[in-house]
Amino acid sequence: MLVLAALALVVGIVLSRNTTRSAAERAALPPRADCVRFPGACADGVPTAPPAELAALHTEVAAADSAWRTTLARESRSGVFPDKGLTAMRDALVATESAVRDARALLQEAEQQQNADARALALDALREAYESKRALLTRATRLLEEAI
Repeated sequence: MLVLAALALVVGIVLSRNTTRSAAERAALPPRADCVRFPGACADGVPTAPPAELAALHTEVAAADSAWRTTLARESRSGVFPDKGLTAMRDALVATESAVRDARALLQEAEQQQNADARALALDALREAYESKRALLTRATRLLEEAI
């Protein structure tokens, strides 16, 4: 009976390590864009450079992203931020980045059609996507820093 209990413990430990290792490998993969909710996020040939009107906002988002990545790299192993929280944050970042790409695709389409009204709407959508991403990154960075 004792041998069976020890064997069950060893098997449990091995399975636990394999599950943890595979979860870590999946987390290390680059996130896939949300092409269902944001079809333009997966379109080919969409420019990555922001329009001139939103260059400053793009720079602010890049700075917030850099601060988040730095804070996350420094504190990811502290255990303060639960894995489920990090997964949710990653999903939220994928959604906001997909929204940014989708808005860029809409902007590109409006510019190709030379439609001023559609361009204005696409610029508003892109501005909102940038602002959402900046707010999300800023809040997540602040939460992680305050938790430590």
